[in-house]
Amino acid sequence: MKRPNRPLFYLLILIAFSVITVVFIPSFSSSSLPPDQPDIIHTSNAETSNEKYLSYLPHGNFVEQHESLRNAIRIAFETNRTIIAPSLRLGKVHGWAPFSVLAKHYEAQDKKELHRLCTAGEGSTHWRTLLEPCATLNDWTEIKWSSLFDLDELNKRHGIRVIERDGHGWGTEESALGGRIDPLDVMVVDTMTFFNNGTEWEITDEEDTASSWQALNWAQSHLNSFRNILKGSEGVSTTGKPLSRILRHNKLRAINERVLQFGSLAFALRYETSSDSRQATLRLQMSKDLFVVPNKMPVVTAASEEIVMKMGGKGAFSVLHVNLSSLVQSESRYAEDVKAKGSEAAVDDVIEKPLEEIVVENEEDLERQNDVRAVSKLALLNGLNADARKSMMESVVLQVSGDIPINQAISAALPFKPSRLLNLTNVDVMDQSVRGRSELLEACLDYKQKVDRLYPIYYLVNDLLPTPEAYPDIFGALMKMFPCTFSKSDMFQMGVINIEWTGSQTELTDNVDYEELLGPILDVLIAGSAYSFFEIPQTPLTRLIGWQR
Repeated sequence: MKRPNRPLFYLLILIAFSVITVVFIPSFSSSSLPPDQPDIIHTSNAETSNEKYLSYLPHGNFVEQHESLRNAIRIAFETNRTIIAPSLRLGKVHGWAPFSVLAKHYEAQDKKELHRLCTAGEGSTHWRTLLEPCATLNDWTEIKWSSLFDLDELNKRHGIRVIERDGHGWGTEESALGGRIDPLDVMVVDTMTFFNNGTEWEITDEEDTASSWQALNWAQSHLNSFRNILKGSEGVSTTGKPLSRILRHNKLRAINERVLQFGSLAFALRYETSSDSRQATLRLQMSKDLFVVPNKMPVVTAASEEIVMKMGGKGAFSVLHVNLSSLVQSESRYAEDVKAKGSEAAVDDVIEKPLEEIVVENEEDLERQNDVRAVSKLALLNGLNADARKSMMESVVLQVSGDIPINQAISAALPFKPSRLLNLTNVDVMDQSVRGRSELLEACLDYKQKVDRLYPIYYLVNDLLPTPEAYPDIFGALMKMFPCTFSKSDMFQMGVINIEWTGSQTELTDNVDYEELLGPILDVLIAGSAYSFFEIPQTPLTRLIGWQR
């Protein structure tokens, strides 16, 4: 529909929503602030600096959070704003949700306050611990992005400044700016939550663009706050799924508020930036050497280098990521479909309760979704019978064989030539002891160097089983086709790295298993040094690894 451009129309909007705000809103507490937060103190616009900022609400795994900050970088460059970056959360994470749910969850993850509440015995009643239970405090942590990436390069090359936030205040309570920001200095934008964000209204008067956009969003923010209080809704679609809205670059630049607070930024196409040469240069550099390789934490970099060396050096091996949970879900859903059509052939392949699809509309839905996913991963795998597991991994073998270069595929398919590797593998049951695995790796490297330089050696990563070699019923088909396949478990057993390899990083002081939580970063660095990288099924991680090559 066409965008109205009559000044009287906007004046009526402002008057109408001013009445709503004055009459109704004060009788309710704000939906985006917890009940124990102090009242907002309005500050004078004249007292603030000319610098403008943007931030966002993080969610998802490392790759999704990395994509969020990448998109923040694009938008900051487009709008000449400074980024206020939330810390990177590792370990137990949560997925996308409407703005108010993400905001509440972000506010809740203040570990210092959570520890205080749990120690004081308030862990079962406080809103924070309902979202971040005391029992799972050691399942996640937060670290600064600058501990992994050189953020100063963004400023040096493109003048993009990044402030790393301490605390979890956002918007009017922005921790990085001392909090208590005038609400009129803050604009909340989330195209996946608010219908009025990312509209297709025509721009008929360029001089009127900024003021009209501000008026409409002011009305939208107040109206949605009012609706949220009365109905528990944030103006999202009735399905609870992300809205399909796009915000154009001219509207991004037209926002004049001092602080621009986004919801999720994990989806690049939601926020358009210019296609000029400056943005093109930034995009090119961010797909080559700018904010790409997380190699600034010494212990992670050192561990990756040790493993790469043990695997034969840079380019001597390939990396294979098998996302078992996704594969198992696909198997179980296929079996459910077969059952639904009247066939009993797949009954034994079906888990007792497949992964539950939960529509996220509030904090409780988000927690329920996370709990179901965490429990279901291994339950799904354990629910498949032997034939289903074998079939699943055989499909992985076929996909890997089809994706690798044809000359490598031929080398893998041909019988071994006379060699030490032939002697070790030409047995009914291979030696899975530490000594046996170590000898196998040496034989594989020797075979590649002296007999067939194209023969593939794999470093295997999966998301469910830390010792894949101990599960022949699952990984047997893969290791039969590619016997020179090793994992991080092998590296521990062979003494390449210690199980406590993160211990020498003095700033890692949270009481968590850093070896597990930093594992995805280690995997990224190892994959960046490999000859090739394969992920089944593919996720955005494939793109991130591709940028490192």
